[in-house]
Amino acid sequence: MTLRQIREYTDKMHGHCLQQLDALSGLTISAREQPDHCEICQGRMLVRKSYTHRGRTLAHGMFDVTETFWVCANGCLHPSGRQVIQRAGSVARTLMAGSSIGYDVLVFIGLGRYLHQRQREEIQSVLLTKYGIRLSTGEISLLARRFVEYLARLHMVKAEQLKAALDQDGGWPLQVDATGESGRGRYY
Repeated sequence: MTLRQIREYTDKMHGHCLQQLDALSGLTISAREQPDHCEICQGRMLVRKSYTHRGRTLAHGMFDVTETFWVCANGCLHPSGRQVIQRAGSVARTLMAGSSIGYDVLVFIGLGRYLHQRQREEIQSVLLTKYGIRLSTGEISLLARRFVEYLARLHMVKAEQLKAALDQDGGWPLQVDATGESGRGRYY
């Protein structure tokens, strides 16, 4: 087999896999994982509601999931006053809260946009052709911003560990260049 024939074969197989993934998009997965106990009183949990929603991840493509939410039988409340509610752990680890988008898609978009300087349309095209995931360019913009927000929160949470690692490594070089495109200094 020549390299060209191998490439044509792999492209054909990739297209076949995408067709099969698309065919599975009509299936509904059930996520009814009952939590062991209430995180506050250690009491039992009752079903609050179940509903079906869409999921989109790089790992699984587009799918529907019927997710069951659980509530504390004793009516416990968080300090904020919110009722103690738990969702299926497998779904919570895969999809962002209040969204049909998986964390892996969020990271793919964030890295593509900010690390690889890809345009929204480029990211959209790769998501569709390689993973069978359809997103608008507006959704991609929103997810790119959310990626930065999550990254900033992670940075703040891990700031002391980052500082300790840099101190242990002997510090870090810091260069501030305030030269603008015109070659002049800038004042902030």
